[in-house]
Amino acid sequence: MSWEIVLFNSTQSIKSIEDLDENKFILTSFCAVLEKSFEMAKSQGRDFSIDFYKDDVPVYNKIVSVNDENGLFELIDIARKNNWQLFDLGLDEVIDLENPKKDG
Repeated sequence: MSWEIVLFNSTQSIKSIEDLDENKFILTSFCAVLEKSFEMAKSQGRDFSIDFYKDDVPVYNKIVSVNDENGLFELIDIARKNNWQLFDLGLDEVIDLENPKKDG
């Protein structure tokens, strides 16, 4: 199973994409955090696949492709630690980071 996920960092807690206020987005170096976190997870023996375009500058959001459940839960853990929010493009809804299984 695979997922297309949009990461974003906002001062607003978003429950629905309709509530999104782009003026509250925070520029974030998603790639630097993702690369470091995934490198560490893989060195600890966790196996998953994730793809994303590498930006050289901070951005307001980042689309990633996650190719297995291990990668999805790793991404959710990283999002929790960094106060990021996740939007599942396939389900067209924000992922509840405290109860991600309810979102598919």
